[in-house]
Amino acid sequence: MNVDLPSSGNTEPSSPGLERAVAERIDASTMGTVQLRILFLCMSLSCLDGYDIASMGLAVPLIAREWNISPGSFGGALAAVMGGSAIGGFMLGWLGDRIGRRPMVISSAIGISLASIGSMWADNVTQMIAWRFLIGIAFGTGLPNVYALVGESVPSRHRTFCSTLLAASASVGGIASGLAAPTLSSWLGWKGIFLSGGLVTLLIALLMLFLLGESPQVLAARARVRELVAALADFGLDNTNLPEHRPASRRRGGGPLSLVRDGLFPISFFYLLGYISCGFAYYLLSNWLPALLTHSGWPSSSAQRSTAIVFGGSMVGGLSLSWIMDRLQRGSLFVPAIVFTLGAVLFVPVGYLLTSSLVLPLLGALAFVIGGGQYVMPALAVRLFPPSVLATALSWIFPLSRVGGFFGSLAGGWMLLSGWSGSRIMIVLGLAPLLSAIAFAALSVAVTQRQKTQIEVAGFVRTEISAG
Repeated sequence: MNVDLPSSGNTEPSSPGLERAVAERIDASTMGTVQLRILFLCMSLSCLDGYDIASMGLAVPLIAREWNISPGSFGGALAAVMGGSAIGGFMLGWLGDRIGRRPMVISSAIGISLASIGSMWADNVTQMIAWRFLIGIAFGTGLPNVYALVGESVPSRHRTFCSTLLAASASVGGIASGLAAPTLSSWLGWKGIFLSGGLVTLLIALLMLFLLGESPQVLAARARVRELVAALADFGLDNTNLPEHRPASRRRGGGPLSLVRDGLFPISFFYLLGYISCGFAYYLLSNWLPALLTHSGWPSSSAQRSTAIVFGGSMVGGLSLSWIMDRLQRGSLFVPAIVFTLGAVLFVPVGYLLTSSLVLPLLGALAFVIGGGQYVMPALAVRLFPPSVLATALSWIFPLSRVGGFFGSLAGGWMLLSGWSGSRIMIVLGLAPLLSAIAFAALSVAVTQRQKTQIEVAGFVRTEISAG
């Protein structure tokens, strides 16, 4: 094996040749046992994200009744996890590039577990906001590294589907929460919802400690060659004849400004606008639906189970839309514009039928388009941004995408405190996916124009070379 092994403390970036060789070997491989295990464990953490989002929304009516306050008073608690997630992503998510994806994901799971269990001791809204903010910090730290770990560990031909699978797995947690909440709350009250989430998360953290591997591409990037050789062997990949390591000067990342250069500004702007607007509608719906249905006269247990419809529809929608977009290729960008337009239309009959059982199939259809559209957003970024800025795009877009969830959570509380009916809230909420539809229609035009410009520039360069 032709490698210059560094000392164990060496964490200088490696030569690009080593990183490229590792990436090529992963891309040429098949999904082996280690890769499937990484995918499963990372899906488990994403699943907990869905459980956590649903659990707070399910607990709100129960806590409000026990504390004798309005459910609308919990807007800050529902928004706190989104704010904490964004801050955690900005401040701590990048550490995965320095110390590895694995330790960040495991520490995130432990933090989520402790904060979830700690929520049981909250006895006022302020304390609940604090615990929810800490949970958000933990999620914001771990989820970007979850997506990065899976993306770096699976072959490129499976990357889009696996990214969508990660997002869709959040629905499994939401469904589990909606189905289990009536039983858990009948035994232990609202505290049982948080206790179960904390204990399951702690179990997943322990499994990760023993079973979760590190990204070979991170090991190559940080020149941790001894660990890289072992990781490649675990992956069933050739770990011999790796390019010789030559320490290189530290390469500066493109930073957020790279997302607005070289004709990327309209793409970044419209993509983020559509993502945030969709997140506003999706998180308001998933967080506040139990309270809205209870407010409209539904029994508490039925309102709790409705969450399973939202998350189930979102999961089916995400996987279905991902399959459609994979086959449309160039025309795939029009899919979000179409489904978000349909979502804006569906909010109207949902609002009018909120007190009737007829609303349930409409909620499933609404979740299919709104939640499904939300779930394909991370995978869509892989197509929109060139490889040179993709890592930067993901590290900034994930926290910023939570802005929609933050304001959606606050808006739901404000509307309820202002005396809005559930029907009125739903109808007005349809404006958010309409804005998303407009943004993605504009995005399709921007991407087409950029591709056209690149083709024209390439043709001009070839002409100049031929003339020379």
